[in-house]
Amino acid sequence: MQRHGNQLLYSPSDLGNFVACEHLSQLELAVALGQSTRPTVSNAYLDLIKRKGEEHETAFLEGIRSEGHEIVEIGLTEDRGFAAAAEGTEAAMRFGAKYIYQAVFLADCWHGIADFLERIDRPSALGDWSYQVLDTKLARHPRPEHALQLCFYSHALQHIQGTAPEMACVVLGTRDRFPIRLANVAAYFRRLNRRFADAIVARVQPAPYPCEHCQMCSYQSICGERWEREDHLVRVAGIRRDQVNRLTIGGLTTLTALAQARPDTRVPKIPAATFEGLHDQAALQLETQRDGKIAYRELPVEDGRGFAALPQRSKGDVILDLEGHPFFEPARGLTFLFGVLTLDQQGPRYRPFWAHDFAGERRAFEEFIDFVHARLRDYPDLHVYHYGAYEQSALKQLMGLYATREDEVDDLLRRKIFRQSTQYFSSIPESRRSELFAESARAAFRLHANRHRAFGYGRDC
Repeated sequence: MQRHGNQLLYSPSDLGNFVACEHLSQLELAVALGQSTRPTVSNAYLDLIKRKGEEHETAFLEGIRSEGHEIVEIGLTEDRGFAAAAEGTEAAMRFGAKYIYQAVFLADCWHGIADFLERIDRPSALGDWSYQVLDTKLARHPRPEHALQLCFYSHALQHIQGTAPEMACVVLGTRDRFPIRLANVAAYFRRLNRRFADAIVARVQPAPYPCEHCQMCSYQSICGERWEREDHLVRVAGIRRDQVNRLTIGGLTTLTALAQARPDTRVPKIPAATFEGLHDQAALQLETQRDGKIAYRELPVEDGRGFAALPQRSKGDVILDLEGHPFFEPARGLTFLFGVLTLDQQGPRYRPFWAHDFAGERRAFEEFIDFVHARLRDYPDLHVYHYGAYEQSALKQLMGLYATREDEVDDLLRRKIFRQSTQYFSSIPESRRSELFAESARAAFRLHANRHRAFGYGRDC
């Protein structure tokens, strides 16, 4: 969102931000109007995504160039603004270039840059050809905001070539083309456009609410300070947005109000048991905030649930942690470390299985599975404890990807060898637990630091 003179210019990214968080749109509008400033924050994750996205786009460009196709590059330069670049895009379309790279569009108060336009054999006002949009995205699956961008570019194309494109494509990080039939999403695009325009004119000020976009938002600290200042209900751990709305309607508008409410308070559309859990959580957080130390309450033991469902500890128990590089290649990531912690007579021992490429990933996977089965011969009652569901899923994916150790992994799954590590550590006395965490953390940190420096993983992780 930018201001040029008395006019505001919007981009497809602004529409995507509006879908993710309407509060974000108002923050960006205030910056564009000069009423506030955008926070300057460093975000290594965003920098990584941007760099990998540029590499993916460049790889696609070089791919079509190597095939001998004619490519006209437009883009923006220091001496050429959007209007001149848009004219250059239209000229390239009328010339009939096979591909137009960094095509610039300017329509009313909207502007944007499409990654690629591809000429197709479909008559239009240009001649015997017309164009459709190709947009490169690092994602491995298409998302709604991708379709919105394609709708804008395709709508701008229609004004030039006189014919509405039927299709547009997202070139995913897997290098696959995902076609989108524009007629299926055009109505949603038009409706969203109207909602966005109405919100900008009305200067609607919705309250901020945590969402998936927060981790990539430069305004995150501002919203966090506001939640703290207002003692907002979103600060209650585990609370959902619909529960916040229902509690607010019921007169409980802050964490403190919820914590101090009578336990038998009834809020419409919130079951009594759910309210009790939210109330107890808020009360614990308020107590922690006031006393400066973590407050907790022990829950009653229930047969067959929670810790009561845990197996007996074994001397052969293994704690597993996986470290991955999600953007090792656009097509897929790399599990570069299988970290294993064991508790033998000599004390905690940390053993890494490293991978620096896909061949190494396969080898590390096989070595880890073989390690577990060899240890099972000495400790038939052992379990492999891990953080969450991801580790099991990753092992299954690697087994299928490389078509190796199928019987061994199947055996581990059938015997229910895998367990969550949080359960394991909770079964260890607190004094020993702290010591164990410290020892294993030191060993893991030394190995991670040395390998990151030697192989450059630290730049991307």
